[in-house]
Amino acid sequence: MGFLKTIFNFFKWVLILTFTLFGLLIAAGVVALYYEDYLKKEVMLAEEEVLQDDKTAEELFIEEEEETEANNEITDAKEAIKEVEEKREPVSPDDRQALRDNKREEIVSRHEQEEKRVPDAPPPPPRFARLKGKAVFDADPEPPWYHFRFSYQDIMEDLYMWEWLLRQAEVDRSLRVYGLPKSFFQNYYEEEQAARILKKSFFRYDKEGYICTDYNAVLRYYHRYTEPLYELLKKKVGDDAPLTDYIEELLRFCQDIPYKRPGNYYGNKYIWDFYTPVHIMLEREGDCDSKSVLFASVLMHDRRFRDKIVYITVAGHLLLGIEGEPNPYQDWVDFQGKKYIICDPVGPAHTAFGVSAWDYGPVLNIEKASLN
Repeated sequence: MGFLKTIFNFFKWVLILTFTLFGLLIAAGVVALYYEDYLKKEVMLAEEEVLQDDKTAEELFIEEEEETEANNEITDAKEAIKEVEEKREPVSPDDRQALRDNKREEIVSRHEQEEKRVPDAPPPPPRFARLKGKAVFDADPEPPWYHFRFSYQDIMEDLYMWEWLLRQAEVDRSLRVYGLPKSFFQNYYEEEQAARILKKSFFRYDKEGYICTDYNAVLRYYHRYTEPLYELLKKKVGDDAPLTDYIEELLRFCQDIPYKRPGNYYGNKYIWDFYTPVHIMLEREGDCDSKSVLFASVLMHDRRFRDKIVYITVAGHLLLGIEGEPNPYQDWVDFQGKKYIICDPVGPAHTAFGVSAWDYGPVLNIEKASLN
């Protein structure tokens, strides 16, 4: 019996070891399969990285050349700056800002000279035509021009279209002039420096010390861009027409431009909810102060209206006044002893000369519109 028990125990342990080894083999196989899959994935990722980073010898050579050239330029610039710094006397902050302004003007001047290389052929003359059908407000780039087509109902309720062209390079440059850079509100400036930046961007401080658009600065700079509109106005009403016909016709044109507030930003510039005449042409829309400056700019091509127009500020609105003797049905304001008849180009209502579409309440401020 002892001998049989020993044989039984022997076979029992042999079976246990056999099953254990078999289990280990199975586990090893499973691990090997997972590991093989893992290795395949790693190889694929490595191949993708190699493909992404793989560059030809020519590309590497070009990159090294560009990097070397850039480093050389930086080194030369640093040495030049160091040499200048050693030779020159200390520069005050104001002088340093003046140098920056001069450099900026030099760059702008260089760009202007480059633009002048484009053949300076005059644009086709502006023209107007009577329309049948829907209103049209188009601003199409047709290099080297922008082609504008704006329609409106004249004082006889007939639909007309004004069509004119402006040089594209000049219009694009004018868009970069108006507006404050975002950095203005992120940096600290001395009072004189801040005032200089505001002036360059066509802004100023109002009577209460708040920043506002300098309408006359805009009027002076963008006046030349509205000359085609004055030519169209003169052709439409005639050279011998009364001054009131000029006013009424231009009112209709401005009032029919779609109304929309511009918002605070245009591109990367802060524009304070105001469009210049060029912005109105390109965006084909504007609000009260934008249209008022456009109206004044067009009308002041006629010397009979120079020094005859004022901006009238009321709560939430800006309109114009034109010097003259009002009739009993016209609203007017007194400014410096003269009467100025209300002129409201905002629209979309076709309000006549001497009538405002705005229940504006008390006048807050009156300012002369001036090209000087």
